[in-house]
Parts: sequence; C-alpha cells; structure tokens
Amino acid sequence: MRLSEIWTLARAIRLGLIAAVLALLLWPVHVVSPDRVRGAFVATLAVTALCGASILSMSLADLLTVTRDRRILPARVFDLALGTALALPAGFALLTLLS
Repeated sequence: MRLSEIWTLARAIRLGLIAAVLALLLWPVHVVSPDRVRGAFVATLAVTALCGASILSMSLADLLTVTRDRRILPARVFDLALGTALALPAGFALLTLLS
C-alpha cells in the first residue's frame, strides 16, 4: 500500500479542519490556564500546520504534474487557499509557543 493511497487530499482537509476547530476551542482555555492544556493545544496546532502544508504540497504537485480541464482549476485554487489558511497561522502560533 502506497502513501498516496493512505494520505489523500480529502483526508488532509478533513483532519486539518478538525484540528483547527479543536485548536480554536482550546485557545481561550489556554489563555486562562496555559499549564492545563498546553500539550493538547500544541498538538492540535502541529496537526493543523502539518495538514495545511500537506494540502499545499499535494495541490501544487497536482497542478504541476497533471493536465486537467480548466473546470478543476477553481478547486485547486481553493485547496491552495485552504492549505495556506491552515498552515501559516497555526505554524506561526506554534513557533511562538515553542520559542
């Protein structure tokens, strides 16, 4: 079984969105009591950032290697925007917390 069969764009999007929602729910708790949820907060941020980076890499690879109809282009642009929206804020927050 190849990695491309296990880790798909749809799975990365689903897991990234779930992790992002969990991070947003943990954020106010982390502000009030950082010691209690720091590990879970860092983990959700890391999963969100990794999923965003994965979405970006898979979308870019698809755009650069596969010739598709023009109708698929808006979906790939959305994937690139979503990957950026997941990876950058979560990555910066993670760097801030770990530094």
